[in-house]
Amino acid sequence: MVKIHVLIASLLMANYFVLHQAIIPPQNLTTDLSALLEFKSHISLDPFGFLDNWSSTTFVCNWTGISCAFKNQRVTALNLSNWSLRGIIPPHLGNLTFLTSLDFSHNNFSGFIPHQLANLISLKQMNVGYNNLSGEIPSWFGNLQELRFLLLNNNTFSGAIPLSLGNISNLEKLNLGYNLLEGNIPKGIGNLSNLRTLTLRGNQLTGSIPSGIFNISLEEIDFAENSLSGSLPLDICNHQLKQIKGLNLSVNQLQGSIPSELYNCRDLEHLSLSYNQFNGRIPRTLGYLDKLKDLSIGGNNFTGGIPMEIGNLTNLEILNMQSSFLTGGIPWPIFNVSSLRVIDLSSNSLSGSFPVNLFYNLPALKELNLSANQLIGSIPSFVWEFKTLETLDLSTNNLTGGISKRVGNLTSLKKLYLDFNLLTGT
Repeated sequence: MVKIHVLIASLLMANYFVLHQAIIPPQNLTTDLSALLEFKSHISLDPFGFLDNWSSTTFVCNWTGISCAFKNQRVTALNLSNWSLRGIIPPHLGNLTFLTSLDFSHNNFSGFIPHQLANLISLKQMNVGYNNLSGEIPSWFGNLQELRFLLLNNNTFSGAIPLSLGNISNLEKLNLGYNLLEGNIPKGIGNLSNLRTLTLRGNQLTGSIPSGIFNISLEEIDFAENSLSGSLPLDICNHQLKQIKGLNLSVNQLQGSIPSELYNCRDLEHLSLSYNQFNGRIPRTLGYLDKLKDLSIGGNNFTGGIPMEIGNLTNLEILNMQSSFLTGGIPWPIFNVSSLRVIDLSSNSLSGSFPVNLFYNLPALKELNLSANQLIGSIPSFVWEFKTLETLDLSTNNLTGGISKRVGNLTSLKKLYLDFNLLTGT
């Protein structure tokens, strides 16, 4: 009987202890609680009430957006993404010294990143993208040696990219896109041997691309919409860069010829070099990139025509070669790449007529733009069979003949341009 009473007493004490712990945090967690309550006090708008249960009367590890370590119950992750919060990031967050993940993306935070966050030496990922943060990118990021992912994109950060970012040896993903950054790309970025994704698009960067960047095993490079100059190295696809899947250098001031050695990047799926000052001929070797889905090289100063080998790209979905001074005929194999959704060869000097005795296989085609060329002959009959076509632009050519009644077959068509030709009939 005594044993039963002892057992009941023990269970009651254990239950009291659990309930007590749910309200009063362990002594080593009070620092985290204080820091997070201070953070909450700097939030001026919480439209969905996500922070309502952030209170000293509830256990910190049960708060919305908070994750804790199992052993010591210290806060290790803070995920407030897509909460539409408005406010500033207070310095008190630097007291969350066990934090490994910080995600404030897709909110309305403004102001600077406080230097006290340099204390977060255990941080492995930081995402504050899609906010209104400003000021210079802190140089102390270079001291956060555990960082794997650093995403500061879509803010208003200004100034130069800190040289210290080249010291984060474990970094795998760096996204500084769509800010107001200027100056050169630091050469030290080329020392980040673990880097796989590098996005700097939509800034005001100048100078040439450091050659060291092409010597690390990157899978995606996106430097579009800057003012970068210089030429691409002939050995751009050396043994380190062979695994790259996406290369976007469009809307810059790059010049010289497109290296024919690009064919060594056999895993390339997206290649965009549009709107630069590339010249010379389009390399025939691009036709060897058999995994390519997007080939966008329009807006350059090429000589010669479209290589016949482009028709070998059986996985191609987007072909954009507009406004590039191209001459000669359109290689007929292109019209048999069944995966194509967009063909834009407009504003060139392409000539000749469409072969009429060939089989055309474009079941997924949504946009065909051959406008502003020198094409002759009649509108090819295969055009009227593209049931998925949404945009057809054959304007400003020298096409003759009439418009087929089968135009009514194009039930998905939204835009039709046939003006400035020599068409006749009804």
